[in-house]
Amino acid sequence: LSHRECLALIERVLAQLPHGYAEAFHLRVRDGFDYREMAAITGDPEGTLRSRVHHAMLRLRAKLAEAGAHGGSAPERKGRR
Repeated sequence: LSHRECLALIERVLAQLPHGYAEAFHLRVRDGFDYREMAAITGDPEGTLRSRVHHAMLRLRAKLAEAGAHGGSAPERKGRR
């Protein structure tokens, strides 16, 4: 996939996620907020936001893999930080 196609696919996948998932993803990944800051912005518990980001990432990885996107994906992390 080209960079443009990859970005378009990411936006399509995020648009299909349940309410709040894309917002949590953007706050964490694009904007770089930590979970405490995200909770202050959204009013949602930190655990909920962690779950939303996690599930958004899983969905994105699966869709990118289906589309044949390759590249520097980070290895899966085990355990909690």
